[in-house]
Amino acid sequence: MDNATLLSQMSNASVITNEQVKDLLLGLDDDQLNWRPDDNTWSIGQQFHHMVLTNRQYVAIIEHLAATSGEKRKHYAPGFWGKFMFKAVGPHSTMNAPVPKPLIPSSGKINSEIVKEYLELQDRFDRALEAAQGKDLTQRFSSPFAKLVKLKFGDAIQMVVLHNQRHVGKAAAMLNRPEFPRKAAVRL
Repeated sequence: MDNATLLSQMSNASVITNEQVKDLLLGLDDDQLNWRPDDNTWSIGQQFHHMVLTNRQYVAIIEHLAATSGEKRKHYAPGFWGKFMFKAVGPHSTMNAPVPKPLIPSSGKINSEIVKEYLELQDRFDRALEAAQGKDLTQRFSSPFAKLVKLKFGDAIQMVVLHNQRHVGKAAAMLNRPEFPRKAAVRL
């Protein structure tokens, strides 16, 4: 796949996920955001806090690489670690990978501002995708959470999209649980 096609696909997927967030979650109150069916399951608020913690790091890296990478030299193809991470963080992953400590969400009460912060980060991500047009997506960097793991610029872009899809999907599934606290503002 060429770089322009990859960026277009990731941009489209990001827009769809962000629209899903706006449609499903912007009307939730703090009690709904913090509701958990059990102690082993993250609340919707924790899902979003985790994405914010992750995306702060990766969006900053993507913005930096979009601003500093040279022109495209060859087509991007995922590296070993990229392929592994896609499987680990993607929406259909069955892997139960440990979450790095800096990415563990708060166990305290999370308010509705977390969804807005997520959407603001997504706006930055979408602008960075535009800036990445024509850039070298094969440029490598060290993962901010495991320095020995080397990823490519294109890997980071796909990881953000796949990881968001995973956790937004988990949040949407939470809304469909019969015991989820219903309010008039919730749209299913």
